[in-house]
Amino acid sequence: MKINAPLGSMQKTCISKFFLVMKLTLFFLTAVFLHVHANTYGQKINLKFNNVPLEKVFEEITAQTGYNFLYNDNLLKKTHPVSLI
Repeated sequence: MKINAPLGSMQKTCISKFFLVMKLTLFFLTAVFLHVHANTYGQKINLKFNNVPLEKVFEEITAQTGYNFLYNDNLLKKTHPVSLI
């Protein structure tokens, strides 16, 4: 039976270079994925309203972003008009 022999200096160098390349690859892939993720969720919304019902504000946000709002009509009728500039 053979006991694990120590690695030669050439093998140690190759293994350390391999791990260095793997670490750098992981670092750059993580940076790229985080950058892409940050850019995909950024949206700009233009809202300018003066004394309009809150329901109209929700409709405009839905039209510009595609996000839908769930709300109770009775509660929405009790709100005051809003102004957004």
